[in-house]
Amino acid sequence: MFVLGGTASAASCGDVKDVYIRGGESHYSVDCFGHNSRVSGTVKDTRADKQCVQVRVVFADGAKYSPRACPSGTVKHFDLSGSGNRPHVYTRYG
Repeated sequence: MFVLGGTASAASCGDVKDVYIRGGESHYSVDCFGHNSRVSGTVKDTRADKQCVQVRVVFADGAKYSPRACPSGTVKHFDLSGSGNRPHVYTRYG
């Protein structure tokens, strides 16, 4: 369970984001096609503390998750799609 911290933002079509939080980071872009969107990028663990970093994307039709990145230095790629053109993207650490 992720409870230690993170950040959230509503993303728009064409956005490119670099998010840095305590213990990790995410880098992603948002593409839209019709009434759907795609969020793709990487998530990285930056702290040797046995915690992980993960991206959670809430689309109009529900939430999807990136793979967890851990231990420190691990980078995971993700490519998530769902309905709607304004997904909420959370970079989570815990």
